[in-house]
Amino acid sequence: IISGGQIAASVFGGGENGHVRYDATVTMTNGTVGLELDATEKALDANGEAVVDIYHGNVYGGGRGIDMTQGGYLGEASGQVFGNTNVDISGGTVRHHVFGGGSIASVGTYVDYPIVPGDHAEATTGKATVTIHGGVIGSDGMNNGFVYGSGRGVAYSGSDFANKAFVNNTVVNIQDSADVRGSVFGGGANGHVMTDTKVNVSGG
Repeated sequence: IISGGQIAASVFGGGENGHVRYDATVTMTNGTVGLELDATEKALDANGEAVVDIYHGNVYGGGRGIDMTQGGYLGEASGQVFGNTNVDISGGTVRHHVFGGGSIASVGTYVDYPIVPGDHAEATTGKATVTIHGGVIGSDGMNNGFVYGSGRGVAYSGSDFANKAFVNNTVVNIQDSADVRGSVFGGGANGHVMTDTKVNVSGG
């Protein structure tokens, strides 16, 4: 529960390479996640637009799996939340993105590992719900402020980490006074959804 203050990096409902056996909930009513970057801290993408470090200023419903930069690999379930996730933001500022899932980490209990797109591994949990009904998502002048129902995965298939950001299904609600500076996705940023996504926009 975040009701004020300043968090420099990111917020996770799950653990870093550790498991949550049941559900994870992140509730934010005030405060700030991520630092306001100055010109020396901004990087440029291929189009010359400013972007921020992908590891900072995010809110995740799930956990953080093993990272390629850490020189190790702890298996398919690294950072996994085995139940469901819920992210509810009614105030405050998230300077980068919001994810219902995890960072290179899955949400839900899957019968078969490894999970590979097209295998249709049976999921018994894994619902990720994101509700934004207040606050600000994103920073002015930056290519960010996106809301994702699923998680953040790895784009290229040759990596051991390519199939580690799964959820079973997602629901994304944007309502009331939500101020989302970027785009809204039922799916993820290279993160997979096994079954259905649903996006409801009724305000903001």
